[in-house]
Amino acid sequence: MKIYKEAQAILDKINVAKNILLFLHVNPDGDSIGSNLALARVLEGMGKNAAIYSADEPQENLDFLPGLEKVIREDPNKADFEKYDLLIFLDSAEGLRVTRHDHLPVPEKLPTIVIDHHSTNEGYGQVNLIDSTASSTSEILYSLFESWKTKIDPGTANCLLAAIFSDTGTLRWATNENTLEAASQLIKNGANLEKINFNLYSRTPLNMVKYQAEVVRRMKKEAAGKKKFLWAATSFEDIEKLGGTKIAVGGSDIGKTVEGVDFALVIREEEKGVITGSLRARTNVDVSKIASSLGGGGHKAAAGFSIKFEGSFNDKVGEIIEKIKSS
Repeated sequence: MKIYKEAQAILDKINVAKNILLFLHVNPDGDSIGSNLALARVLEGMGKNAAIYSADEPQENLDFLPGLEKVIREDPNKADFEKYDLLIFLDSAEGLRVTRHDHLPVPEKLPTIVIDHHSTNEGYGQVNLIDSTASSTSEILYSLFESWKTKIDPGTANCLLAAIFSDTGTLRWATNENTLEAASQLIKNGANLEKINFNLYSRTPLNMVKYQAEVVRRMKKEAAGKKKFLWAATSFEDIEKLGGTKIAVGGSDIGKTVEGVDFALVIREEEKGVITGSLRARTNVDVSKIASSLGGGGHKAAAGFSIKFEGSFNDKVGEIIEKIKSS
């Protein structure tokens, strides 16, 4: 278990708060969902009122996690910030990551805590706990809960372990001794290993499989200096024909398994005029640097970016690929 110097400062702010607002980041993944649900359970156990906002629909295959049904499916911009006395951002490298609008109208007087594992997080809270050596935000939360002597019940353990497994591919990457210790203890605390793995890997909708197959079909191999990468792009019209934004998930994890490449990139136009990119590393290349050069962020093995554009989707994709090739 890691000991964080910020642990007491975070607990102090929680202790004096009553109504606490949490956020899933856009296109929430398992770590965003699991860490927020786990923290909300712990906060409620401390007698706090915790609300979670999500701009996008959470993944259906995580509906077995306790509390997911309570997530408010609205853009956080619609939240009444006057009702809350503390905001906590989990797994969000920047504040904009939780909304599809340009900014979050947070009153300056409202205390904020940031807990994250992305190396590109510059610390936009009043209290910031950023550990880029952690596999996931949930791994950091596990250490905090242990420091606070918080009881981790089976429901909380399931949320944390599902999140850790989601961000590490069930311990296949971004894993260290602290990750393994956390996973072991969470299983001892009642996390259901079989149930978590079944829901993470055996509940893929057919349309999503078809979308990923189309992404793989479109993949092209390019060179960026001495590095080789695969990339594919789907426009808004492509995604609509294949089943809509909800199923436009994945592909980069498949691409990064291909022999002879260093990283994979999948580009999607999830909204008309908005491109998102998902980068996954196969070798030691730091894809967060690539994402940062395109206005995004993340961590070494997995990163992303979002770009608003006007005009031709194909032209913009061409610009992105050329920038990566020349970097």
